[in-house]
Amino acid sequence: MASSTQHNRPSNQEMRRARVEAQENLTTEPLPLKTAGISWMFGVMSAPLLLLPPAGVVTGLFAIVFGHIAKFKIRKYPEVSGDGVATVGLLLGYLCFVGGLTLLPTARMQAKVMDGLVKSFRGHTVGQSGSGLELAEQSLLSASAPSLGNSDRARKVADDICQSVTKLRNESFQGSTPLEVQVHVQLKPNDGVCVLAVIPDMAEFDDLARKALLNLVWKQSQRAAFGNCEPGEQFVVAVRDRVRYHSMEFGRATKSPDRIAQPDSAFIDETMLAPFFPGDTDDADAE
Repeated sequence: MASSTQHNRPSNQEMRRARVEAQENLTTEPLPLKTAGISWMFGVMSAPLLLLPPAGVVTGLFAIVFGHIAKFKIRKYPEVSGDGVATVGLLLGYLCFVGGLTLLPTARMQAKVMDGLVKSFRGHTVGQSGSGLELAEQSLLSASAPSLGNSDRARKVADDICQSVTKLRNESFQGSTPLEVQVHVQLKPNDGVCVLAVIPDMAEFDDLARKALLNLVWKQSQRAAFGNCEPGEQFVVAVRDRVRYHSMEFGRATKSPDRIAQPDSAFIDETMLAPFFPGDTDDADAE
């Protein structure tokens, strides 16, 4: 009986061989690579952060850097895994990095919105009696001055826009009562151009005529401002009647008066205009 038990017990050599095989199995099992997971994490984070282009660019760049580090380690050490995860991180990183760079021109306008919201919360912009935007609107609506601006150049641009748009409006839209368009222009060095136009009977036009008129105001504003601002600067054109705004278009100042840049976006938000009308205390630097 004892000899039978002794015969079934594995020898020391067999036990050593089993331990070696177990260790080999453990070392050959692919180990997940942390940098691949980090790349994937930053890539996934980048997509929603494209709403804030600078943040999307940064997280996309992190995804690219960690993705390439992971790829390098995977090629160098075959015992690690995570190639697919690193690939996803790289793809998302590059897409969000390039997309963020494309959207960066609008980031400055987003900063203006945030600045307008903060000032509004503190009671310094929209809705405050005597704010720069409200004063400009009151001056136009009272018809005390058909062409206004924060500098001599701005007033000249406003006058050019006012005359050309008024002439074309009265010629192109038959049946309408001839009315003078009123324009206020803000030329802000390094910040851009804002054109505020009042067309008193804007609400009387049908949708097709309104779109044509808005396109006319945008083009004439771009042509009149050419040479008075840097090409590529922020360019905002807001059109309203005596009651409400009908359009706000946002884009870039044209590089040539013969090839007018089209608006990048169009929506109505008065906080976008407030930074261009800071009030009397901050208006002196525009001269």
